[in-house]
Amino acid sequence: MRILSFFGLVMGAIAIFLALYLHFEIAPNAEYAESVALEEKSADYVNSSEGLDDQLLDGVYATAQRTLFGLLALIFGGIAFLVSIFPAIKRNKFAIVGGVLGLVAFFIGAAYGTHMFS
Repeated sequence: MRILSFFGLVMGAIAIFLALYLHFEIAPNAEYAESVALEEKSADYVNSSEGLDDQLLDGVYATAQRTLFGLLALIFGGIAFLVSIFPAIKRNKFAIVGGVLGLVAFFIGAAYGTHMFS
C-alpha cells in the first residue's frame, strides 16, 4: 500500500509539472503563434504566399504541441488519481496529495487537450 501511494505521488507530481508547463509556457506561445499566423494570412492573402507557409506551420506546430501536452497531462493525471484512490481510502497522506495533484492535472489537461473550452 505504501509503495502504491508513493507511485501515485510521483505520477501526480509529473502530471502537475506537465500541466503547469502547458498552462504557463506552451499555451501562451501557441496563442501568440496562432495570432501571428492569422495576421500574416490575412495580410498576405492578396499578395504572394512565399513567407506564408512558415508562419502557418509555426501556428499548426504550436497548436499540436498544446494538444499533445494537454493529452499527456490528462493521461498522467488520470493514472495518478486512479493509482492513489485506494491508498487514499486507507488515509495515507502521500496518496491523498498524489490524488489531488492528479485530479488538478487531469482537469488542466482536459481543458487544453480535448478542446473542451474552445
